[in-house]
Amino acid sequence: MRPRSCFWIALAALACGWSMGVARAEDEVDLELRIERLFQQDTREWEREARALGSRDDLALAAARRLLQRLAADRLWFWGEKARILEVAHFMGDRPIPAVTEALNHPRRSMRRAAVQWLEQVTAFANRWPNTRRSLHALGHALADSDEEVAWRAAVALRRARAEAEGTTRALAGALGHPSPRVRSSAADALAMIGLRPRARR
Repeated sequence: MRPRSCFWIALAALACGWSMGVARAEDEVDLELRIERLFQQDTREWEREARALGSRDDLALAAARRLLQRLAADRLWFWGEKARILEVAHFMGDRPIPAVTEALNHPRRSMRRAAVQWLEQVTAFANRWPNTRRSLHALGHALADSDEEVAWRAAVALRRARAEAEGTTRALAGALGHPSPRVRSSAADALAMIGLRPRARR
């Protein structure tokens, strides 16, 4: 191959890489702007945006990761925004759930708490949402989380899933021996919702 041809090929590759980088940066900015619209006061506007973000896998996963980071923020004045994120979870539907389930294994406790809070909002739809149904197994593992808040919310989320959580009965039965009374109580409630009455421990 001639040196001049190599030069033009290298230049084209460089331009292609640059244009892809610009496109990615523009996508990032666009996503941030769309996420900010979720916190507008006009109900119809933010609900419409939430549904749009949940309509494509790539958008839903990217938006969920950013929203989880905001949900995990440790700022007391942030509760209004946190409440909105949990409302948004309903409207985004099932597509973000793989990213949320993945966050249950995050090393930061605040991220695991954010993930289980999100799932707590949507497990009632597990009978209709396949990704949410698949997340129940991960919630069963979360019952053994070192953080009491995560374990308790996991039990609450499984209780809301009712019969769909049948595959987690062993994990729920194990949670009956948890040192936290609220984890034990919620695990017992979840088993009752599945149709199993836990035996009293002597």
